[in-house]
Amino acid sequence: MGEVVYLPSATMQEFHGSDDFVRGLLGPIGSGKSVACCCEIMKRATEQKVIYNDDYPEGIRKSRYAIIRNTYRELIDTTMQTWFDWFPKHIGAYRAMDMKWTLNKKLDDGTQLHLEVLFRALDRPD
Repeated sequence: MGEVVYLPSATMQEFHGSDDFVRGLLGPIGSGKSVACCCEIMKRATEQKVIYNDDYPEGIRKSRYAIIRNTYRELIDTTMQTWFDWFPKHIGAYRAMDMKWTLNKKLDDGTQLHLEVLFRALDRPD
């Protein structure tokens, strides 16, 4: 299987280029909003400030994100499916019991990436 390439639209490029504290995407079903947000999480994780300590003298970039939907059905059927389409469970460690995916990976710059993604729902449709 070949490499999957993310090619953001002009709107998504603007989204990725913004450092505003609050940002949003609006568009029709299938417009790539969820994919853009998944790629944004990975982009931000790899750009996280490097921490140096005795355990990681080469440096580590640690981050934790929560992906939230209204209901668990929406979360499982749509959002988690999109995440795992782009970042398969097997490249990290997925714990279904915790609904948490963790990635530990050495980056090209020699630093260690430690990314946690928590999948959560608000539980009630209202």
